[in-house]
Amino acid sequence: MTLNKRFAKWVLALGLGLGLAVGGQSVAQQVGAASGVITIHYVPGYGVALWNSPNTGRQAIKGRILKDGTKWKFSQIKQVNGKTWYQLGTNQWVEGTYAKTGNAAPAITAKKARYISPTNRVMVS
Repeated sequence: MTLNKRFAKWVLALGLGLGLAVGGQSVAQQVGAASGVITIHYVPGYGVALWNSPNTGRQAIKGRILKDGTKWKFSQIKQVNGKTWYQLGTNQWVEGTYAKTGNAAPAITAKKARYISPTNRVMVS
């Protein structure tokens, strides 16, 4: 094999490797400007953590648990490493495994809701 062919194969392999690495990172975090209401679906009487960020290095916000059956307004959706995250406020994120949009909980969504703006929480009356 000539030197030019070896060099061409090396450059091709390097470019392919870099392309996959860069492509993987761009897919890892996709942000969507969306808004709506999510309902937490977890074990009755328990809740899920509220996080300071959806990114690597995130930390749970101490003392902030979103209880099963509660509704929350979200202002942004972000995909990180295949998981959906919802932004509830500044530096307030919930992972979407137990957060459902739409009519996932008819017993709760059928009730009248009112919005409280400081916390973006929807109170069910």
